[in-house]
Amino acid sequence: MGLEPWGEPGPLPYPEALLLSSGRACLALILDLERPRRVHVPFYACDTLLHPMQERGIELVHYCIDEQFLPISEPRPAGDELTILVDYFGIRTLAVHQLASRLGPRAVIDSTHAYFSGAPPAGHYGFNSARKFRGVPDGAFLFTPRPVRVELAPNQDVHGDHLILRAMGSGPSVRESYGRNEQHISTRIEQASRLSHELLLRLDHNSARDRRLENFWAAHVVLGPRNRLRLDLAGLSSPLNYPLLLDQPVDLRRIHEAGIFAARYWPEIPQRPGIERFPEALDLTERLIAFPIDQRYSPEQIRERAWQLNRLA
Repeated sequence: MGLEPWGEPGPLPYPEALLLSSGRACLALILDLERPRRVHVPFYACDTLLHPMQERGIELVHYCIDEQFLPISEPRPAGDELTILVDYFGIRTLAVHQLASRLGPRAVIDSTHAYFSGAPPAGHYGFNSARKFRGVPDGAFLFTPRPVRVELAPNQDVHGDHLILRAMGSGPSVRESYGRNEQHISTRIEQASRLSHELLLRLDHNSARDRRLENFWAAHVVLGPRNRLRLDLAGLSSPLNYPLLLDQPVDLRRIHEAGIFAARYWPEIPQRPGIERFPEALDLTERLIAFPIDQRYSPEQIRERAWQLNRLA
């Protein structure tokens, strides 16, 4: 994301939540508050999700998900354990919230792909990621089942250079600046930067959500007939992107060469120890294309790019 238009200051999108620097920081604080002995986490997930547990020496137990992004068998956390449920790409919000309600308060909802989905069910921890959805250098909201009072300093290491450069259209410089900023996003438990806080006060929450949802539908009209995912269209709040699951593995190079910057989630999975026990995760990594639908684009641009993707993939 680049810089977005902003207006007069208003309330934060989630005033009941804590605004921390990253989703990883949110999870780190949850772990420090709850001190679980073991955490159940899907194997199909980013390495950075695992870092807070690894840093604290907490045992990790991986579980399998199917090609619809739901657990093959429901994890059952004991009283001294936690289970992380991921709302993949923001398309499984209802199913994840229902599962969390069945599992009870030891279920933590990772909504980093579902920023606009709101708070988790009552009694649960949950966290999202503002910087994946809005033009801010850092930021994530932590929802807690009870009030939490912590004194934290703001993140002073991030910068907004990549946001300005992207608004100016400077391609290679954007990637370099973005990479430098990402190096300062960590598991440190700290508030979001003052820049992100001020920007989030001024950004139009509703228009960004609505445009993303419009763009999702525009992509679905074109790509839906090929999609192996059964999308929960009734429960969409505004997804991170349009996840297109194809019949065969896809080479993203031709797609990127055409100027469509679809992503692969997560390329580190094939090299992760234990992958032989989770063939479903490897299969998803190879067959899924995450097609961008963010608010920079109009529905007309999305349809045009989706037709182009259809010819290439």
